[in-house]
Amino acid sequence: MTRIAFALAALLMIGTLACTVVASQEEAAAPVLATHVPLDPGPRPWTHLEFEDDPDAFSFAIISDLQGGYRSGVFEAAVEKLNLVRPELVVSVGDLIAGYTEDVAEINAQWDWFDELARGIDAPFFYAPGNHDFSNEVMKGVWHERLGRDYYHFLYKNVLFLVMNTEEPPIPADDASEAFFEEMARLRKTDPEALVKLISENVDRTMPGIGISDEQVKYFEDIIANNTDVRWTFLLMHKPAFQGDGNPQYNRITAALGGRDYTSFAGHIHNYKRFEVGPRFHYRLGSTGGGVLPLPLGNMDHFAWVTMTEAGPTIANLELNGIFDDRGPLAPGDRLWRARE
Repeated sequence: MTRIAFALAALLMIGTLACTVVASQEEAAAPVLATHVPLDPGPRPWTHLEFEDDPDAFSFAIISDLQGGYRSGVFEAAVEKLNLVRPELVVSVGDLIAGYTEDVAEINAQWDWFDELARGIDAPFFYAPGNHDFSNEVMKGVWHERLGRDYYHFLYKNVLFLVMNTEEPPIPADDASEAFFEEMARLRKTDPEALVKLISENVDRTMPGIGISDEQVKYFEDIIANNTDVRWTFLLMHKPAFQGDGNPQYNRITAALGGRDYTSFAGHIHNYKRFEVGPRFHYRLGSTGGGVLPLPLGNMDHFAWVTMTEAGPTIANLELNGIFDDRGPLAPGDRLWRARE
């Protein structure tokens, strides 16, 4: 009886294997990861078995300005939400500290504050300088002492990242800029409609006050020339050198890329917009805790979520107000801020 039972079990096992082979032949295109999915003949309750399992695919996040009207608690919440969605790396486009001071002790205290926040991000975090971080020679010196290079590159999974400095040399706040911001502050209190008109007329103009040295251009030209077989290139900068009539130094860097695939990201304006420059998309990010403009579109606290695929990047914008942990919203209308309130 034992031999008969063993023989029956063996026959059942052979039959199961045979069915699996037949089913596998029917699903020849199914990936290896699908081997444990039951492949019964006939209708099946799924669309397909082409899993997104490319080992070269990855996702990263880009944070935007948290200074220039810093609102307490917003970037701190962004850190928590970044850790919820688990990017492989996080890149900045600058304006990380308040800056605009030559007091070394104060500058270091501001960087101590931000560095503590950055250490809370589980993924590697890459700094970029903005005008608030690099506004005078003293701040430039502190940056170099604490962080080293103020423009640099790195490679990840054969994707090239160019982290630029648009504040070279540092550009202190001038009288014209101060007057513009004072007028904005006045109109915010006295004539909100005139404020919207003023900002709308200036928000997409050619960006003044961009500094990109010849040495920086040469550095990136060499990096591009020495990395000809990368899958994609990302350019990250603070001031959007691509909007309006563009910037000649930035144009030299993109000219070095030739016909290669690339995408550019910037911040500074605190208002989101996608620009199409030639055949390439360029993105000006909103805010990640900085001041919010009273415009009808593009005003949000968010981070860009970039997924690098075989076909190129897909880009989503994750608004902080829409990311919750497993508890969900903790109160009715649970939001970090409300636009135009």
